[in-house]
Amino acid sequence: MIPIYKPWITDLEKKYVQNAIESGWISSIGPYLEKFEDLFAKRIGVKYAIATNTGTAACHLALASMNFKPGDEIIIPAITFIATANAVKYCNCEVLLADIDPKTWNIDPHLLKSLIGPRTVAVFTVHLYGNPCNMNVLEQICKHNNLVLIEDACEALDGSFNGKQTGSFGKTAAFSFYGNKTITTGEGGMFVTNEREFYDRAKILKGQGQTDRYYHPVIGYNYRMTNIQAAIGLAQLERLDQIQKEKKRIFEEYKNRLSGKVGWPQQIENATHSYWSVTIRVPNPINIINRLKKEDVDARRVFYPISCLPPYKNAKGSFKEAELLFSEGISLPSYAELTNTEVNRICDIILGDLNG
Repeated sequence: MIPIYKPWITDLEKKYVQNAIESGWISSIGPYLEKFEDLFAKRIGVKYAIATNTGTAACHLALASMNFKPGDEIIIPAITFIATANAVKYCNCEVLLADIDPKTWNIDPHLLKSLIGPRTVAVFTVHLYGNPCNMNVLEQICKHNNLVLIEDACEALDGSFNGKQTGSFGKTAAFSFYGNKTITTGEGGMFVTNEREFYDRAKILKGQGQTDRYYHPVIGYNYRMTNIQAAIGLAQLERLDQIQKEKKRIFEEYKNRLSGKVGWPQQIENATHSYWSVTIRVPNPINIINRLKKEDVDARRVFYPISCLPPYKNAKGSFKEAELLFSEGISLPSYAELTNTEVNRICDIILGDLNG
């Protein structure tokens, strides 16, 4: 079967892992952690980076480092992976949902003004499926309304807007290294910021609230990445250009075959897609997914709108664009080792169903 995703692991990753094992540094202290964090910060163009055990943990730290108060309201897009919303609730804050722009599939900036109230403190934006948001507009809205801008860049490693990397715009940002991400550590994530205050707070929170050995002045979390994971991550990060070259090839091959036949997220001017996931819109997603599976090709529906999930079903507002995207969206295989022959086989199946 052609899977939806699989990591591209080479001898470099194996070498670094073997070195980590032989060094004895296999837990949450070791040289690969520092190297991974330093190189990641440099790649994104930020001052500070903290490796975490999951992308969800990085999202939580991105918010928790801000010291928001219980009951504060944070705006997120109406469709995203559940971790975005859950991270807000971990901070005892309230989730406000904004519907998406039907063209970009990202949060619709024009809807934010109607959501902002006296308790609204932040916009936690998401670059959905790797397509960068219009950060200029979001920055202006946040500045004008005294809101904090935070980025969930878990799906957007190596995307950019106006020449700046996604994840470098917000006061804080989060990335994911889950097994289906552009680079992976199996499970893992990264918190990034340019502010020393937020970095110091996140670092304490990540390690059980510890400031000195066995001294814990605040309640923290065990969000630490292991040195073995960081060894994999460093090797993957060193190979990011190579991985991205292949991801772009796959993205463009799909577009060449499917443009004009299916819906695509529109890229805004001066933005570069991260090429994480090839996700399209079709009138009959279930039929196409079933047909692909019969031909040994894995494909998936897009994320549920947050308002459709039981913990958030009482969310106020209309989310018709998010619901429409859910009713039409499919994510296709897009891992770096996928061949053009396999891409064209997948496209033949999709076009056959659409023309059938």
